[in-house]
Amino acid sequence: MSILRRGSRAKPYPVESWRDITPMNVSMGTMAHHRTGTWRFLRPVYEDKTPACQNACPAGCDMEGWIALLERRDAAAAFWHLKQEQPFPAVLGRVCFAFCEKACNRAPLDGRVDIRDLERFVGDRFDPVPAHPRLPEKNTRALAVVGSGPAGMAAAYFAALLGYTVTVFESREKMGGLLREGIPPYRLPKAVVDRELEALAALESLEKFCASVDVRPDGLFASGTLEKTFGDHFLCRRGVEEIYQLALKDEPKKDIEKILLGHHIPYLATVSIAYPDDMVAKFRKMRTLQGIRFVHLLAPCPPGWRIDASQTVRIARMATRSHVFSLYEVQDGVYRINVVPESPIAVTEYLKAQGRFKEMTDAMIQKIQTLVERNWTELCAKARPWRPSGCTRP
Repeated sequence: MSILRRGSRAKPYPVESWRDITPMNVSMGTMAHHRTGTWRFLRPVYEDKTPACQNACPAGCDMEGWIALLERRDAAAAFWHLKQEQPFPAVLGRVCFAFCEKACNRAPLDGRVDIRDLERFVGDRFDPVPAHPRLPEKNTRALAVVGSGPAGMAAAYFAALLGYTVTVFESREKMGGLLREGIPPYRLPKAVVDRELEALAALESLEKFCASVDVRPDGLFASGTLEKTFGDHFLCRRGVEEIYQLALKDEPKKDIEKILLGHHIPYLATVSIAYPDDMVAKFRKMRTLQGIRFVHLLAPCPPGWRIDASQTVRIARMATRSHVFSLYEVQDGVYRINVVPESPIAVTEYLKAQGRFKEMTDAMIQKIQTLVERNWTELCAKARPWRPSGCTRP
């Protein structure tokens, strides 16, 4: 039995005018009940555009790509896909500002995707970090990186992916820079920093790490070593020194207490956990007053200040004895000093009792000492007679 095509079985109907058109049913009413609007004949077309999260990311990470791999339970593929754009997933999974989450399209619907937590999960998944699976062969070019902070080590990582032979120069004994010295361990544990940097140091292209090198302009650069060995291929990222220069700027930070007193608030006081009686008395007085009342509380944080928890009260007392944090109150413009140290101590003793200030130089400490002495002198001048009855002695 032969089967004819539909085209061959169709009968032609010659049309010479509109009168020859076959009658058909035409709706003269509305089609709004279909709820398809004027686009019911249109078909959606998928276009692959840059997601909002990736557009907001400063590093341009492909969130859509590595999260899709993670959804398929392929953590290894997600890990290496993520490391195509940034070398520290475990670090950024803890300290990133997460611009991607603020721009997430799911936020107004059912809640944003916790991209930073997922990145931390992927970064912590591999300990130790395995060898890079797609590392190219080394070429004849060499690169010198001065500074092993996040910028320097990121440059060394991406240069290694391009086949460069990389040498890193660092003024300290360990790599890390601000990752190690500028972020407290309760936010970024040192073990995480060590694991990430050890993985970078294990790259075959990272040939040498030179520690305890004088990276100042009159040190490493003056010797001519970089120009002779590496030619024009060297990168200088001495971030910590720039931070120290910023910390030594001439303009002091804004004093919130002076700003509030400049607006003539009725009551302002400073309290410390080292002097509970003074603190309770001020809070009770504050409850009886009307208007704006401001209390500045000093409560040392052991992890952030890098002190033992048993030394919290002692450090708080040292802050008052060194005049770094004076205890006073101002009521209706009248100053009163509440705690007068009989045996003041130097600011150096207070700062060196905390681990967070171990990188401070003598010049920085001396500048703080001068500022503290000036503030104490001004406070005493405003509070004369500056030792009222009922004041507390340490």
